[in-house]
Amino acid sequence: SDQEWDTVSQAARNFIQTLLTKDSKLRPSATQALKDNWFEALNISTLAAYGDDILVLLARYKQLNPFKKLAYTLIAKDLTQTEIGFLKQQYRLLDTDGDGNI
Repeated sequence: SDQEWDTVSQAARNFIQTLLTKDSKLRPSATQALKDNWFEALNISTLAAYGDDILVLLARYKQLNPFKKLAYTLIAKDLTQTEIGFLKQQYRLLDTDGDGNI
């Protein structure tokens, strides 16, 4: 419904629209999508505060069984846009070559 989109930023709407491009030749690759303006850092000082801890947390997540990963995914769906932006920026900082893999 339209109400669901009322809280979605224009940048996010544009990003989603490019991801939904039917023609795969025109649709961005995962690497290109991660370079979209929507992923810009919201607060660099906040990102830096986590430092190397984010690596430890990602390593722990990788070791989780599928059920726990699903549970964390469901919890993550309740994150605010700011929190999601922070996590995306952390991922981009760790993905030093921009290939979408850490």
